Amino acid sequence: MAPANCDLRWTFGLLSYPWQRPFRASEHSIALLLIPLVATSLLALDGALAATPSPLRQPSIAATDLSINIKGMLQYRPTKPIGTWMLTSVNGSSTSYTLPNQPVDALSGQEIAPGRSTSLTCVLPNALTTKCFNISNAAIYLAASPTSPANNVTLRVLVMVLSLSNSSECNSQGGANVTQVKDAFLGPNGYADFFESCSYSKMVFDRQMLMVASTVIPCSTAIVNCNVDAIATAAKLQLLSDIQVASYSHFVYVLPNNLVTKCGWGGLGELPGTQSWFLPDTQGIFSKGTVMQEILHNFGLYHGWKDGVEYDDSSTAMGFGGSCPSAPELWRLGWATPLVLLNSSSFPLAIYEKFILPATYVGPTGVMVKIQPDWLGNQAYTKNMYLALRAKAAGDRDLLDQFNGKLNIHELNRFFDNRFLPGGDPKVSLTGALDPGSSITRFDYKLHLLVGVFDKTTSTIILTVCRFVTGPNECIFPSSPLSPMPPSPWSPPPSPPNPPSPRPTFPKSPPPSPLNPPRPRPLSPKIPLPSPPNPASPRPPSPQSLLLSSPPNPPRPRPRSPPSPFSPPKPHAIELGSSFTEFAGPNVGSNKSFRDPQAMAIWVNAGASSGASTLIAATFTTTITIAGQATQGPPKPLYLDIMVDDIAHVFVNGANITTVKWGWRWSGDYTNRPIKINLPVGTSTLSLRVQNTGGPARVAAYLSSSDGNTVLTRTNSMWTYTIDAQDAPYAIELGSSFTEFAGPNVGSNKSFRDPQAIAIWVNAGASSGASTLIAATFTTTITIAGQATQALLDIMVDDIAHVFVNGANITTVKWGWRWSGDYTNRPIKINLPVGTSTLSLRVQNTGGPARVAAYLSSSDGNTVLTRTNSAWTYTVG
Repeated sequence: MAPANCDLRWTFGLLSYPWQRPFRASEHSIALLLIPLVATSLLALDGALAATPSPLRQPSIAATDLSINIKGMLQYRPTKPIGTWMLTSVNGSSTSYTLPNQPVDALSGQEIAPGRSTSLTCVLPNALTTKCFNISNAAIYLAASPTSPANNVTLRVLVMVLSLSNSSECNSQGGANVTQVKDAFLGPNGYADFFESCSYSKMVFDRQMLMVASTVIPCSTAIVNCNVDAIATAAKLQLLSDIQVASYSHFVYVLPNNLVTKCGWGGLGELPGTQSWFLPDTQGIFSKGTVMQEILHNFGLYHGWKDGVEYDDSSTAMGFGGSCPSAPELWRLGWATPLVLLNSSSFPLAIYEKFILPATYVGPTGVMVKIQPDWLGNQAYTKNMYLALRAKAAGDRDLLDQFNGKLNIHELNRFFDNRFLPGGDPKVSLTGALDPGSSITRFDYKLHLLVGVFDKTTSTIILTVCRFVTGPNECIFPSSPLSPMPPSPWSPPPSPPNPPSPRPTFPKSPPPSPLNPPRPRPLSPKIPLPSPPNPASPRPPSPQSLLLSSPPNPPRPRPRSPPSPFSPPKPHAIELGSSFTEFAGPNVGSNKSFRDPQAMAIWVNAGASSGASTLIAATFTTTITIAGQATQGPPKPLYLDIMVDDIAHVFVNGANITTVKWGWRWSGDYTNRPIKINLPVGTSTLSLRVQNTGGPARVAAYLSSSDGNTVLTRTNSMWTYTIDAQDAPYAIELGSSFTEFAGPNVGSNKSFRDPQAIAIWVNAGASSGASTLIAATFTTTITIAGQATQALLDIMVDDIAHVFVNGANITTVKWGWRWSGDYTNRPIKINLPVGTSTLSLRVQNTGGPARVAAYLSSSDGNTVLTRTNSAWTYTVG
């Protein structure tokens, strides 16, 4: 980790990276001889949660320097050896400021990711420049929203082919041939075809709108020195008056000739953003790998890696390749979905699982195996693995032979891969390409992989996978042959969160209840529906209708990793009230957009209509069984209507198909709904992962047939739920509470008497001293079945703890161990509703050591419901 507001990799330029990509045929960068440098004490930390060491001495600021406070969107331009950090749209304007390095949040010590709304103090040498030579006080001033998916995107591209005219500063210079550039985009097997094929038509160029304009700009020192902002500004000023810049979504600048030495790259793209720049040669605008890489930077995609070397993955355009993105990149873009997601909930221990895996070009559904090896434990589980078959066809027509017909293995940082907020580089890394008939044992993942024969006719391969504890000799084949899993009809997600594992079964639901009258349901406007009939005697759908049948008998529980051999049952949702009451507004009612009064508003605990925690996400799941013919494609899709407080990510069979917000607040709030869903024959899972951004939390939804006459499922207490801490890190154990808080109030016969309660903090060594600039919030959950209960919380804290239950601050306490009269206002009485509640301790350190230890016990004091340890998660800020 670099010092505050500084990244050592860029500061010293020590890594022998190529300047963008190496100088190869059909690749886009220039091989430049870099003079080796020698440096010591370069610390490289892998992972999203490393602490930041003490900052280096900041540059001195002269009295004439100008210090200003600015805010805007943080952007990165990934060039080598030194990338460029920008703050764009500063203070709501079109102005951008260049930063000396990546900003580091002053409170958390974490590097701020591109795409985040950032405020900071910029020091300028004078008022005539927008290049900060020092920055400080960096902070994220707006909560992150889920990253925009790169699917269903139409690119309206303006390409400016630049040349220079004579000026007093420099001479004229020619540029690329406009016709050749246009042909590169729109000709046979051109970039438009390449993008459409790789994205399965989810990112396409507007071919009619695409404009390639010859643009002559006056020569200037800034331009010939490859100042890309000066180039962009000058180019737009010289456009013909009939070209409406506002009509375009993305801007491509083809640089004049002879700038290769000054630029040192073949292509450059904003991350994220809308602009990209290219040299006028086969390393730049005439390389499809270069063009795809730079435009996909605009959508937040980073470079491909191999063996710790950036760009070195030749299987993807995001590295050195001229082919489609790799499997994890396809997933992150929302272009393709997995055949299966394997984790400890879905992947039995020591039993081989067999899959028939199609090549990625066949996509977009079921073309990769995604593995979340959470069985390794929180400390060892740092990366996700992707397995995919690549074959030379379609967008992968130029795939290198070393990857063709082979099982490609990639891994990436799980903290970024399991979340969908703007983040840093997940380092998507190629780790191997296995030949058919080969096998490999990955002890770092505790996995054994067997690769079968590559079927060239169907472009499929048989993949057999087993997870073990100590070695592959534990693995056995099931007693009866496994049926190959067919590609699932999933739709692609945005940058995805951790999908929920389906519950095997739940108590029988009532039969589907029809809504009258039986009239076809257009998407817009919706047909008004009257109140539903008496549920005691619903009109059954016709045999040809889609049916909601009872789930099959429960399968035997699949074994998990030791010590517990079975997965615990998932709790059922808590009904808060009718959707018509909980989401009363202009869009809810029998003749409105959301028109099912039997859809219940649900959450994980009672009382959420008044307020709930923002530190967890809740995933609600049900199953739907389709008999007869599949509903894929027209004419029988299904439609999901949903109201949510505040954000819902919709999953079908584990794949995130879309994200929606709110819907009840005003008449125009019900957007992107109903959601079209295609289901296969058999039993599918429907899951809603809901995030609360503040205040109440709840969700109501119903899934209806294509004609709107039959409700297949609706939210109620039959839905199950799981919760997660939104990939928050886990607390660090400092030691037993009896040791860390030794004093007159701690002991088996004292006020605080649980020796298993562990003192925790966000980093090791906090017993000796910790920062006073942050507050740490530690969170756990408690599930209560049957009836509401009262519990007692005992807590020791250094120094101040604010206690929250389900997002509500119930009290504040201090210290407790220092002298006999110090343990006041404790134990704290806490009322827990039926369902799952969150208990959070927001701890502030006023100086010296920092830590907290607590345990929650039953009202009679005989049972400990939860205690502080490394299973608690934390956030800072």
